[in-house]
Amino acid sequence: MSSLISNTMTITETVYKFLSDFSSQTKNPVIDFSTLVAFVKKKVEQGSAGDQNISMFRDAAGTLLAAELENLALNGICSLAYDDVHIKTITFSEYYISLIRNAYSEYSQNNELPFPNEEIMGLSIPQELVTSVNVREDLIKWFQYDEKSKDIILRLQFPEDFKSVIITSGLFFRDLLPMVLAKIRVYLRVKRNLNYIQNKMSGLFNQKDHLSLKEMMDTVFDKPEHAAETIRKPTDFSYRFWTSLANLIIQEFKPKASKLADEINYAQAAYITGYYNAYFKSQVQQSRDEEAAIKHLDTTLKKAPYHFTITDIYNFTDKRGVLLTKKYSKNSLHTYLKEKTSSAEKQGLPELLRLKTADNREYFIHKEVYIPLTIKKVEDASFRFRKQYIDEWSVEMKQFRKPPQAKDDRTFQRDLEEKLPKDDPILASLLRFDLLFLLKEEATLKYETSQEISRYFQKDGKGLVPLPEIFRLKREELLSYAKTLLPVWQTIPFLSGLI
Repeated sequence: MSSLISNTMTITETVYKFLSDFSSQTKNPVIDFSTLVAFVKKKVEQGSAGDQNISMFRDAAGTLLAAELENLALNGICSLAYDDVHIKTITFSEYYISLIRNAYSEYSQNNELPFPNEEIMGLSIPQELVTSVNVREDLIKWFQYDEKSKDIILRLQFPEDFKSVIITSGLFFRDLLPMVLAKIRVYLRVKRNLNYIQNKMSGLFNQKDHLSLKEMMDTVFDKPEHAAETIRKPTDFSYRFWTSLANLIIQEFKPKASKLADEINYAQAAYITGYYNAYFKSQVQQSRDEEAAIKHLDTTLKKAPYHFTITDIYNFTDKRGVLLTKKYSKNSLHTYLKEKTSSAEKQGLPELLRLKTADNREYFIHKEVYIPLTIKKVEDASFRFRKQYIDEWSVEMKQFRKPPQAKDDRTFQRDLEEKLPKDDPILASLLRFDLLFLLKEEATLKYETSQEISRYFQKDGKGLVPLPEIFRLKREELLSYAKTLLPVWQTIPFLSGLI
């Protein structure tokens, strides 16, 4: 409840402050309700804190306290024990969190102080209130902690005998990196330590890097914020620098059987710095991998078969066969698809077009391949339909029957319109006048492609020509070809007249 530091507090915040003040005064998180009521009444009499809400507790302290404590309990700030229906005791679970925050507030004023732990603070925190974090195995996952989550107590457990550190998750997320770098600066201010590090680092880096090494060391001393940024936004050099520095500090003290308090603190800071360095480096690499994967996705969408369902896109792989969804999250993919299928006003069609077919399947098609894909599918479908009609009609005519669609152009056109969505649902959806018209206007097409797609449009430019014309299928021509497949005896004029 950071808003407690403001001058104007809500009633709930005032009660929170009562709990905080009382538990700090008694050094006990378990508070007897009747004792708290007496404490509040005394506050009212003293008119302390200058809080206008305190006067509200003058006539009904017990009732108002009970109501507000139940609100705090619902938010996990405290827990209540009841005697029948009345509150008996309050356990102020944030008592320890408050003490830890205060300890780190003192540390921020004096970086030579040790990092807090239970032993140093003289606390015995109930185990159920503490989450243990194995620094070597679990620390990195806590770097992704959501700062909006409830503050909890973490116990950072270090390898070897470097003891432990307690910290709240909120402090961990916001302040831990600058705090450990401050401790490393304390270490380097000791001339012997600085000489040791400089000598070791000179041997680890090439001569050409020595100037950069000096500049980085100056940054650590003189520009704390910039030093932290070199970890958050690492270069190859800064990553090597911090990795080397952290390892050198750890290796200096790790072999010692008996370690001084300062030495433990330096090693703790080095461990945390090293893991921060590795985490942010992995984030940068992950960002690069995601960027490369998105580029590969963009390229794949322009390749055969040129039309993809969302499931198809989920299953895209890189050149080594690794799923692209292992390099970017589905949320990132959905954001990409949303951006690519949207366009600002007056900017024409979006890069990706969504097409729904008659069988209710949705496809993504890149606008660059839309017209070439349509032309290719028209050519393929034309070949299929031509063969299909000739074969079907010749079979019918061998039985002295003439199919209805072979008798007149209108029936033939309707039959083709019925066949297309079943034969190629995607092509049936591609043949949209509005999209083809806009794409033709936007795109820079090869001469042959432009000529071919122009053939699909009516001369007045108000629609597409009929399907038989798009597919270059003439009923009478198909019928003539079908007749060539009849037995010779059926071509005798007397018999052919029966067909």
